[in-house]
Amino acid sequence: EAHALRYVAAHTQIPVPKVLDAYEKDGVTYIFMERLPGEQLSKYIYSEEALPDDVLDKIVEQLRSYVSQLQALRGTYFGSIRENENEEGYTEDIHFKHHPVTVNEISRLFYGPYATRKEYNEGLIVALRNGRWMGELDEGDEELVERIHELDGDERKVFTHGDLHAGNILIDRDEGRVTGIVDFGESGW
Repeated sequence: EAHALRYVAAHTQIPVPKVLDAYEKDGVTYIFMERLPGEQLSKYIYSEEALPDDVLDKIVEQLRSYVSQLQALRGTYFGSIRENENEEGYTEDIHFKHHPVTVNEISRLFYGPYATRKEYNEGLIVALRNGRWMGELDEGDEELVERIHELDGDERKVFTHGDLHAGNILIDRDEGRVTGIVDFGESGW
């Protein structure tokens, strides 16, 4: 996440927290970053305190610009961003995080990086199977696998937030301004 925040800050106009320090100790990553002003957009989307239409329009326009800026960033592989732009990273997408239910539980598996979308999709399906009891997919999973395969030919390696929702968007209601986008832990190409 720290690598992604630094990359986005250096290559876009998106307001993201400045990373002050990041390190790993005993397998746990710690990130110290600045606190951004504003309130979560979700406070206004999922409550009786609705935003006026003109404020919401301003915020939507800014978000449209920010997503476009992210998608303008191109990678050379499918996976998570590393500190060195030329270093390919394994995939840390939420779909690749699971805890297999076995007697000798594997604490963490790494997937990728992937050269093609088809390889990425196959890795996604393997991760899905590894997260299921005895590797068996249910009917809902099978439908998901079909939808995943529909994307096999899309080779665009664009930067994606991976978890962009109203809880990860900070706003200034009075100014109708996005003050920050947070939680880039699932981001990558």
